[in-house]
Amino acid sequence: MAQPKFEVIEEDENPSTPDTEVDLRTVIAGLKALPQKVAQAVHSCFALIATASVFALAWIVIGSPNVLQLIGLAGYCLFILATIWLVRRK
Repeated sequence: MAQPKFEVIEEDENPSTPDTEVDLRTVIAGLKALPQKVAQAVHSCFALIATASVFALAWIVIGSPNVLQLIGLAGYCLFILATIWLVRRK
């Protein structure tokens, strides 16, 4: 009867398996997409930030408004509305 032959296989300290290479590629692809996601988020928040700036200026002016402040605020409001319309139009 033949004796089974066993062979000792030493472990490699830095194994490079296809699974780790795929995982690394996935992480790199995710990191490349991150700036695109941030740019999209900032683009989506543009209308909110612009509207908040109009509200903040109106809050400052409401204490003691004069004619020039109200005209300036109305002009700024129209400018923000036109900008939002142009951004959304494309």
